[in-house]
Amino acid sequence: MQLPRIDFSGVDPSAPDAGSWSEVRAQVMDALATSGCFEAHYPALTPELRASLFDGAVRPLFALPVDAKRRNYYGADKPFHGYLGDIPGYDGYESLAVVDGPKSEQVRDFADLIWPDGNHPGGFCEAVHGAAKSIFELEVVVRRMVMEALGVGKHHEPLNASSWHLFRMSEYQAPNAAEKTVRYGSHQDTNMLSVVCQHEVEGLEMQTRDGEWVLVKPSPTSLVVMVGNALRVSAMTVPLLSLEKLRVVS
Repeated sequence: MQLPRIDFSGVDPSAPDAGSWSEVRAQVMDALATSGCFEAHYPALTPELRASLFDGAVRPLFALPVDAKRRNYYGADKPFHGYLGDIPGYDGYESLAVVDGPKSEQVRDFADLIWPDGNHPGGFCEAVHGAAKSIFELEVVVRRMVMEALGVGKHHEPLNASSWHLFRMSEYQAPNAAEKTVRYGSHQDTNMLSVVCQHEVEGLEMQTRDGEWVLVKPSPTSLVVMVGNALRVSAMTVPLLSLEKLRVVS
């Protein structure tokens, strides 16, 4: 089994209803109503930008000592906004996040926090900001399409202005055993939309409504878009937008 695949190459984020917008919107609604997720062919996040993100930014970031990574902290009232690691039941999992990554100043503040001496890798801020901005544009397009299809498109701009974006970078260590190990247990996301960019290694699995787990194979030109609980909608004339569960295995 494979996820629905939707081509966004003919969609211009700045020009709703132009090009293939209406056609893609219909495909998005069908995919979210039946699967709760889809694979988005998204050339705007170029292979060059992906390489600079994962090889030039993410790799040296996770090579840092744990004490340095723990500086990624947004306060006791936001425990899941920053560094995650040494979590019972999630061996080998680490993650850091930038709040509002599409804003260059937020990425710069993150880099200065992690590398207080200013000696962060060359191109780090440009790679993280460029990737976050590109992914956020896809998120905005999908959210607008969903709201238009539900007949509440006029409320998209106020919602977009009040929304914020969490750009999370995660690493899962490979297990010692030869058999598959669940690294991040089955769950549903609580936000509106999640957009996942995998890097070379398979691991993300999505559960269908009939209980089947579908392995999501990484692609150099696509992203995985998943609906979260905040965007689940039920009405007499509107299909339920629902993601069953997702998990990460290695």
